[in-house]
Amino acid sequence: AGAAREYKGYSITATPIKEGGQFRLAGMISKEVGGVVKEHKFVRADLFTGKDEAVQFAFVKGELIIDQSGDGMFQ
Repeated sequence: AGAAREYKGYSITATPIKEGGQFRLAGMISKEVGGVVKEHKFVRADLFTGKDEAVQFAFVKGELIIDQSGDGMFQ
């Protein structure tokens, strides 16, 4: 399990993927919709030398996805 934070009623979980000596930006956004927990996973090309940096940018990217797509990301 990765680090998580709440944003506008959604939960963003950072799940960086270790690749060699670097970490790929990855995460999951979840929200309960109509009594069902919906999930949207994302993986990006961005690589970071430190895990903490990858986690922080996963939160930034997750917030951006929420702001741009809202519940539409679950379609």
